[in-house]
Amino acid sequence: GFGLDKDLSSGINAEYGQLNASEISESKGMVYMEKAAKHGNITALLTVAQAYQDGLYSVEKRWSKAQKYYQAYLDVTENLSSTDDMSTFEPRYQILAKLAEMLCTGGFGLDKDSNRSGELYSEAAEAAMSSMNGRLANKFYMLAEEAWSSE
Repeated sequence: GFGLDKDLSSGINAEYGQLNASEISESKGMVYMEKAAKHGNITALLTVAQAYQDGLYSVEKRWSKAQKYYQAYLDVTENLSSTDDMSTFEPRYQILAKLAEMLCTGGFGLDKDSNRSGELYSEAAEAAMSSMNGRLANKFYMLAEEAWSSE
């Protein structure tokens, strides 16, 4: 009789209530993140693309949407000069490789396109090479060859 049962059950309800609130705040956060991405915010573009690629932040995997946001990220960052601080952003070759990987297998609303995948891996290799990352460039060239041979 110290009211422990009542305290215990209200604690459990509060805990599950927080879970729902967390899911709600994640989906609200994604709405705002997508709005920021549509306005060309680089961090938002990358975050939204990764969310759709991996099914993060209470969104379903949708590679077709991930592709759209990754491409927008590449378009926006391509226009940045080398004097801009690119250290806070994903290297171009990594984004190109993510796009290539998704197109290589297809799925989650994205059609398989081995030829385009090979082109993107090749582009990623060139970008890695210009970033003085030869070992990674070789890996991307090999993946490009694999993609083209699976056509």
